[in-house]
Amino acid sequence: MSSGDVESGARVHGVLVTFRRPIALASYLQCLTNQSRQLDTLVVVDNDVLRSAKSMVDASSMATYIAAGDNLGPAGGLALGIFEILPLVSDDDWIVLLDDDDPPGHTDQLRQLLAFAEERVSDDERVGGVGLVGALYNYRRGRTERVVDSALSGTVSVHLLGGGALPMYRAKAIRSVGLPDRSLFFGFEELEYGLRFVADGWRLLVDGDEWRRLREETDRSSLTRRDLRSSGSHASWRNYYSTRNQIIIARRFGGAAAVMLSSIDGLARAVRSILRRKHRGNVVMIGRGLIDGWSSRTGRVVEPPLAK
Repeated sequence: MSSGDVESGARVHGVLVTFRRPIALASYLQCLTNQSRQLDTLVVVDNDVLRSAKSMVDASSMATYIAAGDNLGPAGGLALGIFEILPLVSDDDWIVLLDDDDPPGHTDQLRQLLAFAEERVSDDERVGGVGLVGALYNYRRGRTERVVDSALSGTVSVHLLGGGALPMYRAKAIRSVGLPDRSLFFGFEELEYGLRFVADGWRLLVDGDEWRRLREETDRSSLTRRDLRSSGSHASWRNYYSTRNQIIIARRFGGAAAVMLSSIDGLARAVRSILRRKHRGNVVMIGRGLIDGWSSRTGRVVEPPLAK
């Protein structure tokens, strides 16, 4: 990362959401301990009603435990954690959103990201957030678009900072924009949040050179939309939330054409599931997502399977 040697006096506060993944959580806490730049504050939001993470977090010298009281999903968990931290931080502090399944890739990553953030703020007061990766949003089509490899140089402006890739927001900007939308529960919450920052006049930035290096390191260069679409497994309950939330976000930010085109995207996913003879539940959940997206039904509607 180009700004890795710059020291910063800003404080960094972490919000880590977990749900019944004790091994991943333990690994993540250890990873944070090994960072060259330690977090000034860390809260762990436990979405498990059984409080399964409490003993582990209490045993940690660096983290404060917060019981969500129910499964709020990543959107609700992040909103709760930020709500608890925000009154205690200064406007120029940073809040980094953490996922228990995606730890920093190396021991200097937090320090380098903070240095990049502070350099960009020194150039432009309207910088509201930075991250390791991001994406653009096509307001007309109502969907995200990958930043092409050739554009990954210098500072890259994006519409969203990738969840699980250390998205870091200025407290001042968060106070202006508000908390993540907990009503989305799961899926595209980072997109909705990013679009609100942009709509409020804040810039979201990624170090393009580091982003390109990360793509090369993980063999993700030169991927097409088709590659990205077929590269992962999609549980039926995830299909529900991704379909529903894509339409809800299109309604909020993209207008009528975006809603229609994002709905067509959902129908196309259903057709692909049928042609590939995927589980019937995928088609059913996509259909429910389409209906609830059009009716703006939010919240935890479909229950995710309980982690063991």
